[in-house]
Parts: sequence; C-alpha cells; structure tokens
Amino acid sequence: LRDPSTAEREILGAVSFQDNEAVLHTDASLMPRTRRARAAWNYHRSSTQDSGRVSVTYDLTRLQSLPGPREFLLTLNDTGAVDPRAVVERLNYMHPVYNHATIAAQQRHAEINGVNRSYYCGAWWGYGFHEDGVRSAIAVCDAFTRITGLVLDGTAAETTTETQAVA
Repeated sequence: LRDPSTAEREILGAVSFQDNEAVLHTDASLMPRTRRARAAWNYHRSSTQDSGRVSVTYDLTRLQSLPGPREFLLTLNDTGAVDPRAVVERLNYMHPVYNHATIAAQQRHAEINGVNRSYYCGAWWGYGFHEDGVRSAIAVCDAFTRITGLVLDGTAAETTTETQAVA
C-alpha cells in the first residue's frame, strides 16, 4: 500500500509469519508405526528439537484421495528425518503465526476491508488453510459483484430487490 491508514498499519502489521521448510516425499517412517494410529495429520514433537517447534506429516494420499498404492506425504519442520531417496520435492513456505495479536487483527477485518477501494483476502483471515484463502477470495469477488453488478466473466449479475422492514 502506498499510503496505508492507521487501521491498516495496525491490523496488517499485527500478523507475523514464520518460515517452514516442507518436503514432499514417500518415506512412511515418519508416520506412526501402527497403521491404525495414522491420521491425515500426524504431529510430532521431539525433546531434541530446538525452540519447541513441532513437526507435522500430512498424509496427502488420504487428504487428496490420491489413487494408487504409494503414500505421498508432506512433512514440515523435520525435513532432515526424511530419507533422501524418498524426496519428491523440497519447498519453503511462510505460515502465519496464530497468537492473540493475529486473532485480534482477524476480528478487525471489517474495519479495513472495502475501505478506500481496498479489499483483503488470504488464508490467515481464517485458520491458515488453503481453503480459507479461497473462501476469503470468494468473499472479495462477492463484494465486487454486489458493487459493480458484474460477475467475473463481465456479464451482468442477476439482481433482486429486497426490502427490509425495521421494527
């Protein structure tokens, strides 16, 4: 933003992010040994990991209903434990840190959204998942439709007239 308002500075500046290294792989040794104990999200915290960080291994095969016998997994923050022969891709992400400041900023979204022709969307307005980012973007698109009367393909949106009675 060229000239952010005080509210924009406060709200957008309240959210911090942390680096996370992710590895897409097929190394099932990072999953619980007992197959029945495995979940779509598998959390691990080692007493030797620095700064109390946790690692998570997502079972993408389960989450995405991928066909075939191979398990595709995504591990965050314990990437050195992955067998190098099982690595498909290494990635770096910035994820929002959810703390009291972030939650307070989320609650102030309406103070800046739609003000001075600026709209804000992103996964951190929800729980940080990709789906939250999409939901947030759809809300912005819906706002554009209400304002302009146009849908994304440039055609006129169907309009309805609603009358609200105030008692």
